[in-house]
Amino acid sequence: MEEEQTRTSLLINIIEQLRLINSKLDIVLEKAPNNSEPMKEIDIMTLLDLPKSHRKTVMALYKLKKATASQIATETGRLRAFESSIANDLVRLGYLQKNRNGHETIFTIEKGAIS
Repeated sequence: MEEEQTRTSLLINIIEQLRLINSKLDIVLEKAPNNSEPMKEIDIMTLLDLPKSHRKTVMALYKLKKATASQIATETGRLRAFESSIANDLVRLGYLQKNRNGHETIFTIEKGAIS
């Protein structure tokens, strides 16, 4: 009985610590500079130069305009984690923008980005 109370107490403490970490992370992310650099335009040649996996993500996001990794995964039929990784690569390359809305990460592509 006492061991169960100790475990429960420990779990409650862990949950409280995770909530504290989560709230601090939200504050850090709010203060982080927004990706205000203009996105690179994706022309047909650039699109063809991208790996096939990246092209599929770009085309899905072009259709959706803005989406979470889960929404992109639904569109492409691939795993959310895979789409998140590809979308983050495309953000680093400057082809997509990434914005956070609370705990949700939304990837966007400019309308007309593919010319």
